[in-house]
Amino acid sequence: MLSESSTHRKELTDLAIELVAKSAGFRRSLPPAIQTSLATMVRAMNCYYSNLIEGHDTHPIDIERALQGNYSSDVKKRNLQKEAKAH
Repeated sequence: MLSESSTHRKELTDLAIELVAKSAGFRRSLPPAIQTSLATMVRAMNCYYSNLIEGHDTHPIDIERALQGNYSSDVKKRNLQKEAKAH
């Protein structure tokens, strides 16, 4: 969060608006099937890195398995899978 008095507020706000506009343009340029595939891949990637930042090393294949309802018999791994799915 930037304070109202931040000297960088206007520049960063302008950059954020530009990023949103370019992102929307990029999305519109992709065929729907590619949009869906890309969204799925990015969602899993975000989940993986979010968990890693929290110190929870859940392998991407285990995240994918959890999303399919296929949980590990290992309690620790299963708990990480459930956490990943909740994200």
